[in-house]
Amino acid sequence: MFKDIALLLVGLASLSMAEGLKCQNCYSANSQACLTAPDCEADFCLYEQIVQSGGRVYIRKTCATSDSYRFDDGVAVTQYNQCVTKTTGVGQYYIMLCNSGDYCNTNCVTRPPVQPTTLAPIGPVPAGGPVTCYNCETTDGTDCQSATCQGAYCLYERRLSGNQMFIKKSCIIEPLILLDDNTAVEGVDICEVRNTATSRYFVKICNDVHFCNNYCSPGQSPTIPPQRQPLVTCFDCEGYGNECFTGSCQANYCIYELQRRLPTGLTYIKKTCSALPFVEYPDNTPSTTINQCEYRTINDIEYHIKVCNSAANCNTACPATPGQVSVVCTSCQANNQDDCSGGTCQGAYCIFSRQKTTSGSLVKKSCANEATLSFGDNSPYTDFSHCQFKNVNGVSYALKACNSSLCNTACADGDPGYNTSNEGFSTLRAFFHSEIGPHDDMPQATAVSALFESKFRSHNLKIKGTSPSIRVNQQFDSSRSRLLDVMGQSVSRDDFIWTLTEQPHMDRREIIVKKYPEIKKLFGVDPSLKYVVSAMVLFQVFMCWLLQDADWTLVLLESYLCGGVINHAMTLAIHDISHNTAFGNGRPLLNRFFGMFANLPIAIPISVSFKKYHVEHHRYLGEDGLDTDVPTELEAKFFTSPAKKLLWLALQPLFYGFRPLIIYKKAPTDMEIVNFIIQIAFDLLILRFFGLKSLIYLVFGTLIAMGLHPSAGHFISEHYAFSENQETYSYYGAWNLCTFNVGYHVEHHDFPYIPGRDLPKLRQIAPEYYETLEQHHSMMKILRDFVFEPTMGPYARLKRKPRAPQQFYGNNPLAVYAEALFHYTGFYQIREYAESVFDLNNNKKVL
Repeated sequence: MFKDIALLLVGLASLSMAEGLKCQNCYSANSQACLTAPDCEADFCLYEQIVQSGGRVYIRKTCATSDSYRFDDGVAVTQYNQCVTKTTGVGQYYIMLCNSGDYCNTNCVTRPPVQPTTLAPIGPVPAGGPVTCYNCETTDGTDCQSATCQGAYCLYERRLSGNQMFIKKSCIIEPLILLDDNTAVEGVDICEVRNTATSRYFVKICNDVHFCNNYCSPGQSPTIPPQRQPLVTCFDCEGYGNECFTGSCQANYCIYELQRRLPTGLTYIKKTCSALPFVEYPDNTPSTTINQCEYRTINDIEYHIKVCNSAANCNTACPATPGQVSVVCTSCQANNQDDCSGGTCQGAYCIFSRQKTTSGSLVKKSCANEATLSFGDNSPYTDFSHCQFKNVNGVSYALKACNSSLCNTACADGDPGYNTSNEGFSTLRAFFHSEIGPHDDMPQATAVSALFESKFRSHNLKIKGTSPSIRVNQQFDSSRSRLLDVMGQSVSRDDFIWTLTEQPHMDRREIIVKKYPEIKKLFGVDPSLKYVVSAMVLFQVFMCWLLQDADWTLVLLESYLCGGVINHAMTLAIHDISHNTAFGNGRPLLNRFFGMFANLPIAIPISVSFKKYHVEHHRYLGEDGLDTDVPTELEAKFFTSPAKKLLWLALQPLFYGFRPLIIYKKAPTDMEIVNFIIQIAFDLLILRFFGLKSLIYLVFGTLIAMGLHPSAGHFISEHYAFSENQETYSYYGAWNLCTFNVGYHVEHHDFPYIPGRDLPKLRQIAPEYYETLEQHHSMMKILRDFVFEPTMGPYARLKRKPRAPQQFYGNNPLAVYAEALFHYTGFYQIREYAESVFDLNNNKKVL
């Protein structure tokens, strides 16, 4: 009985709410029914089965507290995603540590692998001897052709497990291969797709031609034979909305891929290299042409695909529509010049752009799929094949789009205060339409305006891009006018930044750990956190005692300067504790109660609720309806001007508190109820012993420090898109000293299990992954730019379509522990006995 209880408690103690894989959480003794607890989450799942010498069997499925497992004799298991068996003095162990996907610890295959039987060769072996095959393998999903071998059959095997892809090419004697669940693939010269509990396989066994194992694509084969191809140089880059021409790579084929989300028009472009003469669409069908563009639409996403090897850098843009002719354009870039020269590119349109300020200029010539250009204020370019000029916030823009060979020549310097484009003439046309004749005379008005337009163009005259009804001699107070213009201007965005790519943090985590495995030593507990938090809680109680008889002015001033800073730090301590860095993943309940203790001076119960939603923020970053850190559509549409954005910052505590009730409703858990009761009791004690002023000191400090306060700048700095190509940003400045290093936010999302104290060490170990990213150094500048920059606002967030449904019910760990206690103390047996003896259910038979 004692061992049963001990093993149960160990299993239940792994009920961690930390981010990671979802794991089964279950314990069974001697083949009894599994006592199931709510699913837990961690980086690794564990399956443990112990068969004792007396035949007693124990099975435990739970979250692993580390990335290794030790038998009772001290020997460690380091293999992942495979069943390991070992016999010790305790009995026969069957152990599996896995991270291949959610619920990967469902079972551990304990039977010995099936030995393949000898089969006669299927299909003809090429006359003249064995077939020549590729012989190589990779673990990062890249293709390989590094070596060759000869055998009766060639094998191509591509396996997707979790976030990893493994590719293996080899020779085999018999046409048979076993998958990880011991099922066999025996078909020849076809590509088979198989799913197991942990992996997805693409397998091909072939002997029809040499090097037939260079690819495996179900349903259809590429149009060229699978033979070695000469290397070609390709563009290697990606961009959002614009073409890119930065990097280069070499392979057998160049790839151009454009994805356009039809509801929003957001465009993602990728150019790269490949050893394969095709790409796979999301429905697992391959592309079918070489050196031509293909167009397909799948699930509201439009794909433009080109696989080519016709010339160096052939993976330029596909025309915007099928049949559109590509043109050759100048491709170059230069600083502090009005023109540039260099290479060439091909695309549907040629583009010239120049930005000039008092400190310098940038000129660029390139290719594009579409002629949709815009100025710095997001107003569109409208004068196709002509230069268009505009001045926005001190930056002079010159744009030109055209579709004839080498047509993107430089624009001559134009007056940025004037507009020689259709914008001015459209204003002129509108003036004529409104001033000349009734509506039935519109054709005449149009003809007159067209005549004026042609005359102005022929004499190269310039028209102001403003309404003719505004007279030049109107006078305003210049400083007051500028202030009103700035505070009244609206943001330039009218939608979120929808992206088709996955969040980068999990992939970067795998890359960094693979290169720097010593980073794992930073995982775990911050031993100083509990002492720092306790000292801050006691300090706030001391301040309540100190201010109980103070003047109201002093109380409010201390709330902003002192109490606000500390209470905001306490919210970030709760953030760190929510990742179980106070007592470790093995003691989740202790972490939750310590979070409630840190919550006390904040005066508002937030600790458990924050944890509940913060899990989703990490796992589903930016996903619509799942990440409640992203503003609602109503917020983004209303808070558009600087004055409104300033109000929005002041109201941040309300939006963070009530936004989840709108976006993602969840049922209250037992721990939230406990958090509420403890917090209200503490507030009443403060009110009873120190008075109203002390309670106001705590409440006002919490609210003001989450609003218009420098420490609240991290709300903006972390995920608001100062660049559309980056989703998460780090802040490296002095405020990290009192915010538990929350500024190291890219590092935190890469490794949420590293305590905030050790995040600077992570950056020191792997600086090349963080120094090249955009970063912040001033909280005040972050807030100022957010308020006054037209491109910034609640819409400046990257969003994705959700990958999972919302879940209304959450974990109730206290109920689980109570259930276990009742079960193993015999409460249920006593209740059943009492019911049978005293006939509580009135089941006595009537004689």
